[in-house]
Amino acid sequence: MIASSLLSQLQTAKNILEDAQIAYCGAVTTYAEAKRALELAEAYKLCEGVEGKNEGVRAAKLRLELGPEHAALAEAEDALTEARCGLEVARLEWELARYSIRALETPMMFAA
Repeated sequence: MIASSLLSQLQTAKNILEDAQIAYCGAVTTYAEAKRALELAEAYKLCEGVEGKNEGVRAAKLRLELGPEHAALAEAEDALTEARCGLEVARLEWELARYSIRALETPMMFAA
């Protein structure tokens, strides 16, 4: 009874871990795409020319003009952080389930 419950817990943890790994990979891809989009938009704007008295003013204007791209990158960073945390929690749950089964097996090894 306990063993089947632990095996069920292990299977559930495995499924959650797989889902977390997929979510993390998706978040990494989304982040990379957002970063590339921002870099490309910056390159286009710089080629067009950004008006300003000095480099600081030009950088500030560039950032304001690319607000949506910066927002998309910030959102992707937040999603990546969340996915990384979810993956870590899923890994911990997986390890807990594995160690619970090992703890159950240990007394059986000594009984023989």
